[in-house]
Amino acid sequence: MEGLTALIYGFLPKAVFGLSWAAWALFAALELLWEGGVINWSVMGLSPFSYSHYTIPVSALSILTLAGLSLLAVLLAAIGLYGFNKRDILTKA
Repeated sequence: MEGLTALIYGFLPKAVFGLSWAAWALFAALELLWEGGVINWSVMGLSPFSYSHYTIPVSALSILTLAGLSLLAVLLAAIGLYGFNKRDILTKA
């Protein structure tokens, strides 16, 4: 979520509030739909929160998946910072 929000902020700063909350709502809706039995786990797997779901034992969590999600967050944040750096921002100084 942090990387996605930073990416949106870097390129669409006026839409960041709505789009970042919409992304969170989508992931929350996936969780609720899975809990209700409407969707199966393969669809729920699209959510970044499914990595450490309470139904998965801690001993079964993969460090490579955590590293991949962390790397993806850093990559998205870096792209967002690049987009932020390219914007023309006026200061009062």
